[in-house]
Amino acid sequence: MIRDGGCRLYVFDLLARKPPRTIGNKARGLRFLADKGFPVPRTHVCTWEAFEDHASGVPGVLDRIRNEFDRVLDPAKAYAVRSSANLEDSLEHSFAGQFETILSRRGPDEIVEAVRSIWSAVDTEPVRSYLGKTGRSLADLKMAIVVQEMVEPVLSGVSFSKNPITGLDEIVIEAVRGSGTALVQEGQTPYRWVEKWGGWIETPENSDIPLDFARRMADGTKSIARAA
Repeated sequence: MIRDGGCRLYVFDLLARKPPRTIGNKARGLRFLADKGFPVPRTHVCTWEAFEDHASGVPGVLDRIRNEFDRVLDPAKAYAVRSSANLEDSLEHSFAGQFETILSRRGPDEIVEAVRSIWSAVDTEPVRSYLGKTGRSLADLKMAIVVQEMVEPVLSGVSFSKNPITGLDEIVIEAVRGSGTALVQEGQTPYRWVEKWGGWIETPENSDIPLDFARRMADGTKSIARAA
């Protein structure tokens, strides 16, 4: 257990050292990508121990998080604050859309408020319902938080190494212009490409997004799948 002045630390640089086990699955996935040489924005993680301590009434948790982030954040940069629960982004369950992502936050005060917001949104009816379908309960859920430097979005989306609906060996890419919130939270219909065995079997109509973009995304997705 790492301590600072007698108190255990909650915030860790994901890439600077071997992270603790309490960083959640999204953070573990990001560390895997970085270790394999894929580009990952600079990332810090607030461990799920902070979530547990705050929930159990340990005093001063948010103040301690604020002080730790104050030492590591760049005041000139904006950050994305994202969930990294122990149960999400697993082979069995993705929890896609169940937890909050809060974008473009600056400074430790805004980061801590975003952390608190994500924590408070854990105990909701949709999350309880989703957990029930997986055979889990809120008691099984541990919420770490990923804080990443923002990348100014031109295109945002998701890419799957297998078709998420059929399970077929196809690369599926869905993207929108601008921020990914338009796709994930606002329900905007994305452009969609499907590649199978090196050829396109579906491309979007009336898209101004170059096909070369989709090709690069498909090739990158294959590279990550091979690395796994």
